[in-house]
Amino acid sequence: MPIIKEQNGGITVQLLNKLGNKLGNTKEQIILEMRTNSKISAAQLAKLLNISTTAIEKNIKQLREEGFIKRIGGTRGHWEVID
Repeated sequence: MPIIKEQNGGITVQLLNKLGNKLGNTKEQIILEMRTNSKISAAQLAKLLNISTTAIEKNIKQLREEGFIKRIGGTRGHWEVID
């Protein structure tokens, strides 16, 4: 379950992995965006998070290996965030 806090007129969302450890901010943002738009591309994520596509792909690879997300279908598929 995410930890949601009100802070400075906005909100912060903190995701915890299966061991209770915090995910990095970039990975948290990627998961949040994938929950919002399951068809989001690496290029779209890179633009939203203002980092390179290579960095996005590296983080996505790690999230997949750690069992947080999986790809359903190919290029025209979608992301599934695993709770």
